[in-house]
Amino acid sequence: IFENHSLKHLSVGGEKLVSMPPPFYAFYNGYGPTECTIFSTVFHVLEREENIPIGHPLSNVQLYVVDRQMRRLPVGAAGELLIGGIGVGRGYLNNPEKTAEAFIDNPFQPGVRLYRSGDIVRYRPDGNAEFVGRKDRQVKIRGFRIELKEVESVIQDIPGVKDVTVQA
Repeated sequence: IFENHSLKHLSVGGEKLVSMPPPFYAFYNGYGPTECTIFSTVFHVLEREENIPIGHPLSNVQLYVVDRQMRRLPVGAAGELLIGGIGVGRGYLNNPEKTAEAFIDNPFQPGVRLYRSGDIVRYRPDGNAEFVGRKDRQVKIRGFRIELKEVESVIQDIPGVKDVTVQA
């Protein structure tokens, strides 16, 4: 972070923020997948944090942290993040199977759609959500989603390759 007195507000998103000193301007960490119109949550960074939270949901956004049986989890328990609200997309173009897997009916509010993010989060006692990891082996490299299993599959098909493991 550099001292910049002309900059008043900065919002960032796309990659997990780990640690930073408090800046000289209003600094916001935004979180949200493309399937939910980019930002679904925001956290105003006011002090040094070692794992900067993804924050609270924006207006008209609902967050649910659930276990594998789709039961809501209490504060501190890690589970998959489901996102609902006005920004949730309709699905993936020409991909009904992937759409059915990722966009589901809300078990807590009938008639409303949710997006299964695949992200594992937990609520902190202060009410902010904190990113923990992924439920699958998807990684992000410079903002691009990479499915490591797909890369392994392609490499495995190369003649002479016996076994492969891909890591970011």
